[in-house]
Amino acid sequence: MHPIIAPITILADDLTGAADTGVQFALAGMTTVIAFGPPSEDASVVVIDTDSRSVSPRAAGLRVSRAIAASRGQVYKKIDSTLRGNVGAEVAAALRALGRPLAIVCPTFAATGRVTRGGVLHVDGVPVHLTPLARDPVHPINSPTIAAAIARQTTLPIANVSLADVRGGTDRLVRRLRGLIGISVVDAETDDDLAIVAAAIDALGDRALPVGSAGLAAALVALWRPSGGMNSRTADPRRPARTIIVARGSQNPVSRSQTAALAAQLGSGEIDGLVRGAVDVAVAALANGKPAIIVTPEDTRRSASAIARRLASVIGHVTRRAPVDGFILTGGDTARAVLIHLGARGLRLESEVAPGVPVGEVIGGALAGRTAITKAGGFGAPTALVDAWSYLARGGKA
Repeated sequence: MHPIIAPITILADDLTGAADTGVQFALAGMTTVIAFGPPSEDASVVVIDTDSRSVSPRAAGLRVSRAIAASRGQVYKKIDSTLRGNVGAEVAAALRALGRPLAIVCPTFAATGRVTRGGVLHVDGVPVHLTPLARDPVHPINSPTIAAAIARQTTLPIANVSLADVRGGTDRLVRRLRGLIGISVVDAETDDDLAIVAAAIDALGDRALPVGSAGLAAALVALWRPSGGMNSRTADPRRPARTIIVARGSQNPVSRSQTAALAAQLGSGEIDGLVRGAVDVAVAALANGKPAIIVTPEDTRRSASAIARRLASVIGHVTRRAPVDGFILTGGDTARAVLIHLGARGLRLESEVAPGVPVGEVIGGALAGRTAITKAGGFGAPTALVDAWSYLARGGKA
């Protein structure tokens, strides 16, 4: 891998996670890019999508190790806020590659309903192993605790650090963590809790690797952002988008209801991206002033990667037949496949429509400069895609 010369490197296992975490730094004024290869521009923060959520644990660990070998400066290991993917293997690989004795794991992202309490991850108040994620066809989450989920892929010692230790203040938390090695799962329910966890991580310096979602990353921004010398870039004013492609590869019930809400709001039908004729229907929708809402049916048996490749191919054909001003991409596999198929070298992160719904500018390829909004399948309010469409249609105004 080409060396990454940037003060901060974020390693994520899928594209939507890379974006919703990286944008926390962009919102603080730092030039932040997701790079699919060697970064094409100077940046304060480089986000690497190792695309390792659905590979084997061994392959995931190797990808993380290679990415770290090419990085410089601060490293943040981003994991899924619902623990999908190869969390244990990737954290263990990151510790080995960095030569650090301790990983501090806190997947809390309070703004999206993810909190860590008693070593258990809760999603909207429900333990994650009791939610529909327990039946996820690719990454079923059926471990009752975060430690148990991580222990499936590593033999490193794992400790739980309680909310009492966190709310006892930074000094108490540092003392608790300083005596630990391996992996520490830390409770946090609020942004104030995350601020204390971040301060403890900062105090421990190179001894600790921070591991979490966009929530912990946001708490670290103020501590990692130097008072001067960082690159920053103000987003250019955007003209209202008239032609918008919406792609939903995720089968999460949340994302299905969101695309249905968008279609109902705009009087536009959903287009089955897996059937013949999908390109013609999408082109016609754009010509009629409607968004092309390209989805996959609930009963499909295709793998996530196969779905992503198919949707990317359909969208590629559409963009060659119709002008496209912006994209809304739901699901990490789909977002990555679409952007790479279009020849993009990355995504320059700029802002967000709502927590977990970041906005970026496509870097490279035939559609360079277009706006892309990405969203993890399980994130967002029922109107999340309506809000994203409105953001694009109004030229970047929420």
